[in-house]
Amino acid sequence: MTGSYAYFTLYSTEEVTDEAQLWTMYSLEGGGESQHLMKMSPKEIGVTNECLVDMTYERLEGMTNECLAGMTYEYLVGVTNECLIDMTYECLVVMTNECPVGMTNERLEGITNECPVGMTNERLLGMANECLVGMTNECLIDKTYECLVIMTNECLIDMTYACLVVMTKKSPVGMTNERLEGMTNECPVGMTNKSPVGMTNECLVGMTYECP
Repeated sequence: MTGSYAYFTLYSTEEVTDEAQLWTMYSLEGGGESQHLMKMSPKEIGVTNECLVDMTYERLEGMTNECLAGMTYEYLVGVTNECLIDMTYECLVVMTNECPVGMTNERLEGITNECPVGMTNERLLGMANECLVGMTNECLIDKTYECLVIMTNECLIDMTYACLVVMTKKSPVGMTNERLEGMTNECPVGMTNKSPVGMTNECLVGMTYECP
């Protein structure tokens, strides 16, 4: 497969005589099979951050986790919400800290169980309640307290009960008062008797009797 192809905006037009080289470009101006690109890693594709900015859903649809692994946040700047729907956590785990900030609920919808594992405080800091409230129960089931231990108090303030209801017994252990500040009375309902173990008196201040 040889010939002369027009590179996308950032590239100059030059002779391409190698199939591997051919697929290093996103030929928005000359045709090309995006399906082939979907199977390749960003490194193999060889495009700069700007190449993916504002790309449509069709461009990223069907890409495997490996295709996005290692991509920085800048790669997806401007990409529509639909692009990230149903992507597994591996697709986001290597992104820079800024990536989830301001992301809408649709961006995280459908993420697998592993989604909160290893997320640093910066990854979740600033995310609106809507970003997590839409996550399925499976996302947080059996997650230990370590998943949230590095999150600052602000991260959990005002989160609804749905976000924490399925977490394991160890989840609230060591949580400070600020972590539960703003939660409604219904928040701890359904938690087992052992849930508040290790919590200080301040943690339960203002909670109704029904909250263990």
